[in-house]
Amino acid sequence: PLPGGALVLLVTPADTTTTFTLHDVAGDATLAVSRTAGAITFSATGSSRPLLVRVRQDRAPESVMVNGAATPSVAKEVLGSTPGFWHDPAAPYTYIRLAAGATQSVTL
Repeated sequence: PLPGGALVLLVTPADTTTTFTLHDVAGDATLAVSRTAGAITFSATGSSRPLLVRVRQDRAPESVMVNGAATPSVAKEVLGSTPGFWHDPAAPYTYIRLAAGATQSVTL
C-alpha cells in the first residue's frame, strides 16, 4: 500500500467537465476534471486520504498549481509522501501527490 493509505486515481481529461464520486470506506469524495485551452484542471473534495493522481498527458507541464500555489517538482518516487509532481514521458503521465484535505484544486 501507498504511505498514509493514499488513493491512486487515473485521470484522462476530456474537453468537457466530468464529475464523479469516489466511494471509499473512509468516506466519499468528489472529483471533477476538465481540459480547456490547453490547461487541465481538477478538484478533489472531501478526500480524507492522501491522493496520488496520474494525469494522462503527453508532455510535462510547465507548472502545477494546487489551491493557487506552485507545487514543487519532486523525484520520481511513487511511494514518497512529499506533496509535489513529476512527469514520466515513457508512460506518458504526470503524477501529482496531494495531501488529504477538504478541497484540492489543481491546474496544470
